[in-house]
Amino acid sequence: MAAEERKKYLGIKVETWDKIELASMGVVVATSLRSALDVVGSRGLFGYGKSKTLVKASRLGIKKSTWNELTTLSTVLGVMILLKSGVDLLERKTNILNKEISPGQGLFVYSQIPR
Repeated sequence: MAAEERKKYLGIKVETWDKIELASMGVVVATSLRSALDVVGSRGLFGYGKSKTLVKASRLGIKKSTWNELTTLSTVLGVMILLKSGVDLLERKTNILNKEISPGQGLFVYSQIPR
């Protein structure tokens, strides 16, 4: 069952998943840009382009400890999206008991449904 046909995924509303995906994209772009500027500034690209200015610019005005927290946030959001995508894929591509794996109230509620 695709996300558009549901009201919830893993107990989270579809509208909230849209916001999570957008936030994840923004954080991934920011951390990737920061990493690229830092590496090119400190090591260069094939030996060219080393620049202390690029290394300073790679912080984008944010403390190093904050970048560590943003990287962790990016990882957590990525895992959430992978989990949601995996559940969606299993529901669409398999016929597991002709039921949703996650009936919208949470992943673990399914095992508690009386049969």
